[in-house]
Amino acid sequence: MGTGSKGVMFLAPFSSPPEMHDPQGDLSVGPDLYYEEYLEGEQYDVEGVSFNGEHHVIAVIKEKYQKSEGMFPPKYFLFNPDISDKVNLLLVNETKKILDASGVINGAWHVESRLIDGVVYPIDFANRMGYERFMSRASGLDFSKQHVSAFIPNLELDFKLRPKKLLQFFAITDDEWRKSSLISKHYPENVFDIVAKPFSMGTVRYKGMIVVEASDEKLFWKIVQDLPLDENNQEG
Repeated sequence: MGTGSKGVMFLAPFSSPPEMHDPQGDLSVGPDLYYEEYLEGEQYDVEGVSFNGEHHVIAVIKEKYQKSEGMFPPKYFLFNPDISDKVNLLLVNETKKILDASGVINGAWHVESRLIDGVVYPIDFANRMGYERFMSRASGLDFSKQHVSAFIPNLELDFKLRPKKLLQFFAITDDEWRKSSLISKHYPENVFDIVAKPFSMGTVRYKGMIVVEASDEKLFWKIVQDLPLDENNQEG
C-alpha cells in the first residue's frame, strides 16, 4: 500500500457487502474488485536505478502508514533509517530478485515490501522514479540525471552516495503541527520543505507537512525527538 494506492481499502472481518464498496462514492478506480491479504509489519521502500540489468540501490526508506476509515494515509517517511546490516542486505537482495523477475533493465525503480519475522513480502513495484527531490537530497545524487543516463549510450555519471537522514512528517493533530512548527522556527536551516497550511489526502485532513534533514545523526535525532516516531519510542 502507499499514497498512490487509489481505491485500496481495509475490510474488517465479516464486513457486510455494502460496506466493502467505496464509501466515498469514488467509482473512477474501475468496476473490478480485488481482495488481498493485509500484512502487519514494518514497511520499507528500496529505491534505485538500473544500468544494463545491474541494479544500484540509492536509498532505503522506512514508510509508516496508519488506518483511517479504511484508508492508509501516510504518517512519515524516514530516508536512510537505522536498520541492521542484516536487514538492509535482506531488503536489497529480495528487491534485486523482484527486479530480475520483472525484467527491469534500465531506469529508476522502487520496490515496497513488508518485513515480517525476517521474511520480505513485496507489496508494490514500479519502474519509475519516486520521491525524486527527497531521494536526491537524502542520497547526494541527482536522481533524475541517474535515471536519464540509464537510457543514453556511453554516458556514465559519478555514482558516489553521500547519504544523510531525511524525514517527511505529516502532522494530523494540533500538537503534532505545533511541534513541527517549532522545528521550523528553531532549525530553519534543517527544513528542506514545509506545507504550513491544512490539506487533505483521501479522507484524512492534515494540519501540515514538514521535511527535516541533517548530515549529523545526533543533530537529526535531536531535532525530531519530540515527533511521534517509532524510533523515538524505543528504549535506548
